Amino acid sequence: MKMIGTRISFNDSKNKLTIVIEPEKNVLVNSLMGAWLSMWITIGITVIWSLLELKLKEQEKIILYIFLVFWTYYAVKVTRSFLWLLFG
Repeated sequence: MKMIGTRISFNDSKNKLTIVIEPEKNVLVNSLMGAWLSMWITIGITVIWSLLELKLKEQEKIILYIFLVFWTYYAVKVTRSFLWLLFG
């Protein structure tokens, strides 16, 4: 492993190049992103609950299903980013 800086290292072998970039350790950013992610998950749980428990019209259900598709996409993206911030 060769170090480029304090956070970046690489390993250049015959068949592959591996680059490792460690995240910055910033407690404020980690806390805010964790709070945002937990609120995002709470919103998703609330929408899923409303789909299952409330008597909604067909158009309202379609809107909530479309919302959940986008919600899921961004939940995965933010979760991956948050885990990278925590563990690299």
